[in-house]
Amino acid sequence: MKKTITTLLMLCLYFYGCGTNDVQQEDGMATWKLGWRMTESAILENYELSVAQFDSLLATEETPSYNFLKVGLRSLNKVGKDQKMETVLLAQEEAVRIKLCQKDYLRSTEGCKGIAFQEPDDKRLSGKLLKMHARDQSFRGNFMKEFEDKYQLDTIEYSSACSADIDLNNQCLLQEIIKEHGFPTLKLVGYDALYGVFLIIQHADKDPEWQNAQLPYIKAAAEKGELDGRWYAYLIDRTAVNAEELQVYGTQFAKVDATGVELRPLQDPENLDVRRRQIGLMPIGMYKRFMLRGL
Repeated sequence: MKKTITTLLMLCLYFYGCGTNDVQQEDGMATWKLGWRMTESAILENYELSVAQFDSLLATEETPSYNFLKVGLRSLNKVGKDQKMETVLLAQEEAVRIKLCQKDYLRSTEGCKGIAFQEPDDKRLSGKLLKMHARDQSFRGNFMKEFEDKYQLDTIEYSSACSADIDLNNQCLLQEIIKEHGFPTLKLVGYDALYGVFLIIQHADKDPEWQNAQLPYIKAAAEKGELDGRWYAYLIDRTAVNAEELQVYGTQFAKVDATGVELRPLQDPENLDVRRRQIGLMPIGMYKRFMLRGL
């Protein structure tokens, strides 16, 4: 199975939500790495191995984070271990179970019976942002058919009053939305639409001043739990690189080729994985492997 690195990392975020803070205790580095090995197996569709790693994760003294639970439950679903999936789901605290039950593959389970699916408050605005999200990714060669089918996206969102450049056109549309509605919220537009907002900001490199001005909104949303820490980390590093400053989380590369990978200049490289764990990113060694797989 051959996938580009961008598609692999998009799968990581779209299906597994690989971005929120996975820190339970400061001394849990081994558990964090185990959780990410499980996630890597799932991304590469080695679900049997992912399930075995999930079992090991459940056997530790630490309660798995929401994101690792989500990966493990999906892997159980993929290999048909529905009874184990139900058992794990029912063992979770109610707030975690409600959040997990928003996933398509869990909604019809016994453990999710009686839990309502949370629709966005503004479906029209959500639909507009979803089309912008899909357009951003199509422009980069990531055609997510499952995403487009899920939301029945048969048209794109485009404004003839804005630049013909895809990224600038999306930026222009987003600026209009923010002017009318304020910065979109999870409650207003839903998870995938809000991720589209992040993507448009992340790819606004032609207007670094505007891109940098959105950083406080992304930070505030991450602190409220509406966006995950990974998105904030990527934007912090992107704006730092655009300003010719040191990146913090090692998300931006200077080189990816057959000779290896090279990070752009970085603050305190010795403690990079500590920071990546705190913000919810995968270990840097794993991230480099994904980059090399995309060659």
